[in-house]
Amino acid sequence: MTDSELDNMVIAIKTQMPNAGYNLIIFGGVDGFSRKVLYLDAATNNRASTAFSFFFEATQLHGVPSRVRGDQGVENLDIAYFMFARRGTGRASFISGKSVHNQRIERMWRDVWMAVTCIFYDVLHTLEEDGLLDISNTVHLFCVHYVFLPRLRAALHVFAAGWNNHPLRTEGNHTPQQLWHMGQLNTPEEEENLEELQNQDLHWEDALMTPETSVSGVQVPEFEVPLADEDLAALQSVIDPLTDSDSNGCDLYIQVLNFVRLNNSTPVD
Repeated sequence: MTDSELDNMVIAIKTQMPNAGYNLIIFGGVDGFSRKVLYLDAATNNRASTAFSFFFEATQLHGVPSRVRGDQGVENLDIAYFMFARRGTGRASFISGKSVHNQRIERMWRDVWMAVTCIFYDVLHTLEEDGLLDISNTVHLFCVHYVFLPRLRAALHVFAAGWNNHPLRTEGNHTPQQLWHMGQLNTPEEEENLEELQNQDLHWEDALMTPETSVSGVQVPEFEVPLADEDLAALQSVIDPLTDSDSNGCDLYIQVLNFVRLNNSTPVD
């Protein structure tokens, strides 16, 4: 099967990490035939369980794909196990390789960068240059996540909706959403043999306990919330990260940082 043939029957998966220094990771999946974005979201880690949660939610909305193509990396482990269990082995249910072979999603990542990611990158970089953000300071990163993760997720969801409804010149001005429905009509959904799936010789507990460090990929660390539960609740009651901001969230970040400085027993630089 050639790459072009595979693109017509596979969902492309990739994790984008231009802002990994800020522990902001973008996850996305695109249908290879229609170019429809099936999910586009963000989190503060790139664990396999996190990538799988976004993927699995998409399968609940759109069905389980026949095949998935994704990068070789820790974040796709659970997706690969799921695909092998659901669709079987020996049929390329999960294809791992270099991201450059995912032409559909590579194009989308470029557009995501231009429309969404670069805005957040510029804002965070400006905060660093102004001495208001130190990426080695976990309190600063908490403030980044509190403000910018919800804003990033909202922007990604808006982008995905717009992408799925924009006309494609090379496809007779059909939108990805229209092409998706056309593809569903032309390709009947495969019937699932539940008994066969349940009896497959796969040990899920062992699979989930596989050390992620044994697979190539960038590991993004996490850290504890620097506020007591009651202080976090107070923060959430006074500062809404999705509030309109003329500075793309910079003012909200400074407000959160000042709040944490006043309510955190550990000194904050």
